[in-house]
Amino acid sequence: QHFPTVSYAGTINSGGYAQSILNLAKVLEKFSGRVLLFSPHSKNELANFGLDRPNIVAHPLLDHHHLVEHLRKESDVLFIPMSFESSDNQNMRVAFPSKITDYTATGRPLLIWGPGYCSAVRWALDNSGIAEVVYENDLDLLSAAVDRLVSGREYRNQLGESALTAGKESFSNPAIRQVFYQSIKL
Repeated sequence: QHFPTVSYAGTINSGGYAQSILNLAKVLEKFSGRVLLFSPHSKNELANFGLDRPNIVAHPLLDHHHLVEHLRKESDVLFIPMSFESSDNQNMRVAFPSKITDYTATGRPLLIWGPGYCSAVRWALDNSGIAEVVYENDLDLLSAAVDRLVSGREYRNQLGESALTAGKESFSNPAIRQVFYQSIKL
């Protein structure tokens, strides 16, 4: 059993995402932790990103129900990296990671690492207490965040419960339907 086990599920869309996952794996080494990576990428693609490290365990991407089940059973923390690369700036501002809906359904704590202007960081800061958020490209700050998550079981549980509640309030069918109806109201 590795502790902590931090999972990332999704496509690695840019070098910025890959670098964030790689940096997390490096930080986790000092905790004897690992990254579980659920992605559609082949082993060669992951190796090209530099993600062929001993503490990164690659799995294929799973459908929603199986993914949530695996994340719940195998993960201590769920990772949401956002790119710090300037070429990804516009995408980070407007694109909201769909994986957050799956992640919040698990009741596991979230670790979000991205620039302060990105949508995921803004969402987490607007919903205080749902995630450990690092919004500077600084490995020491990331390491301190991981340390808080590793050393605080009660803290992890609180974040997980808050993320589960925020996910239900933000992403459930009734919540989405209400937003839709509000947007088409004349």
